[in-house]
Parts: sequence; structure tokens; C-alpha cells
Amino acid sequence: MRIITTLDQCGASDYAVLLGTLARWAASVERLRITAITGDLDAETRALLQAQVHEFRHFDDFQVARDFAPFLPHLGHPIGKFAKLFFTLEHLQDADDADTVLFLDPDTYVQRPLNELERFASNEILLFGYQFQNIHHAFRPNARLAVADAFDVPGPWRASYFYELNTGVILGTVRAFKDAIGPFREFVLQSEYLRSAERLLNNHWHDQDCFRYYLRKTLPLNIGTLGLEHVFTTTHGAAHCLYFDPVRSRYVTAWGVVPYVVHMAGGSINRIPWKHEWMRPPQPSKQSSPSRETSILKRLLDLSPLDIIRIARRFIRRILF
Repeated sequence: MRIITTLDQCGASDYAVLLGTLARWAASVERLRITAITGDLDAETRALLQAQVHEFRHFDDFQVARDFAPFLPHLGHPIGKFAKLFFTLEHLQDADDADTVLFLDPDTYVQRPLNELERFASNEILLFGYQFQNIHHAFRPNARLAVADAFDVPGPWRASYFYELNTGVILGTVRAFKDAIGPFREFVLQSEYLRSAERLLNNHWHDQDCFRYYLRKTLPLNIGTLGLEHVFTTTHGAAHCLYFDPVRSRYVTAWGVVPYVVHMAGGSINRIPWKHEWMRPPQPSKQSSPSRETSILKRLLDLSPLDIIRIARRFIRRILF
């Protein structure tokens, strides 16, 4: 199994945690090879990671960096984030097509044996972690998707609004990765978005946005999803369905499942108070109970937009009737 991650200095601390979990849960994997494709890392960080990584490669060593160089001033994201799958694709060009590849973002956390997860790898379908649907949230319009809408006309691809894939955890054979990501790379290089990026300064996309756009435009049949029991992604409130079990030292879903991989995506790792195994769910505060005014304010802040509408309706009825 080839485990590949792209990162720069800001992702190094999360990657060190990931490597610690791999040391435990990848021990039974045959022909394991861990590769880090990185930007500039300081000497201390590299020394910290060196003992657990089989191979380091730098972004500048890849043709990908040169292909996207003309667009870098307008992308709004570092090249390692925007083109992480393309770096991985180029890295795998000379690999055995039958090898299993597992791409992991630095902010992932492995907690079950990877030799079991490897059994789900396919030659025909490249599998991605599922993400709770967030694109057309009623109270959170997605400006980036609005830009994608401008490039297309309504069609059957809108059906994909009902689900999302996340590019932070990907499983398949090398052949499946090449077959799925090769066309995606060409699509992005030729896309209307990339040609328009300079004019869309408030709608900078990264790889995730481009991948969603690609799915909606092409509806590829060689891309599929892993189940929530395989990969749990904590974006958009999904973290509330997850808790840390101090007895088993693992994250567990509200319905009692221990996922193979937990992905703290979208910056959610910074909003989870019980981050990783050395922390625990927050304990009840020993301070005095809050004042009545504070409690009322907290309840008001916790109201959903639907709750506010219901309260407003009741208030209007009382006035009118």
C-alpha cells in the first residue's frame, strides 16, 4: 500500500499526529510505503517526520507546479492545496498499477487496521470519503457554486446536490487513481473557471471546489464513495455526531461505529475541543451557574432560523388575534 499526503509547514503538526496513528494501524499492511509531497519545511519539522516517512518529494520537482504556475497569482490557495491530487497522480506514473494507493490529508486520523480498509480498494472505481451535504444550505449560500452555475445550464448534474465527496481521503488501486484523476487534471487545466480566476477574486476555489464542479459537469462513472463506517468527515456540524471514547481511545459515531479514518476537514479540527487522543470531552464547569440574563442570551444564540420564524409567527398571532 502506498500512503501519500501533500502538505506544507502549516500542516506538519497534524501530519505528525497522522503518522503516529499510521505507526499503530498500518503495521500489518504489506509493502507499506509512506510518501510526503511537501512545500518548504524547516529543518526541525523535517527531522521530526523523517523517521516515519519513507520518501519526501518537493512540489518544485513536479511538472504540475510548472503547469499551474501561470495561474498561481489568482488561485487564492497554495499550489499544494489546489493541485494535491495532480501531484499524487504524477508521483504514481511509474508505480505498479496493481498497487493500492491511499491518499490522506494531513488532518486525518487513522484508528482501525488499514489492511482491513485496503480490501475495499478497486481497479475500476476510485473511492472518496462522503461528506455531509452542504452546498445549498438554506441559510448559507455557496458563492463558489454560484460561479459554477454561471458556467453551465441546468441539467441532470444538479442531482449531485444531494451528496458531496471530499478529496481528503481517497482509496483505490494505482490504475483506478490514474483513470479517475487524469481526466480531472485535464478538465481543470482547460476549465472556464481557471481561465476566469483572475476576475473571480472573491470566489477562489481549491481542489475540493474544482472536483465538485468536475463531478457536476461530467458525471464520471469511475468515482464512488466510501461509507461513513470507513471515513467520517467532520465538516458542517457532523462533528456533533462524533465523540471521543476514552476507554477505547478512539472516535465513535453517535450510532456506535468506529470509523477507519476520521477526517477533521474544513478547519473543523480547530473547533473540536477534544482533539486527538490526549484530550477528552470537556468536563462540566465548576464555576457558579450563569445568571438568568446569560442563560437567556445563550438560548437566543442557539436558536435556528426556523425557530426564529416560528417565534415570530406566534408573536404576530398574539398581536393580531
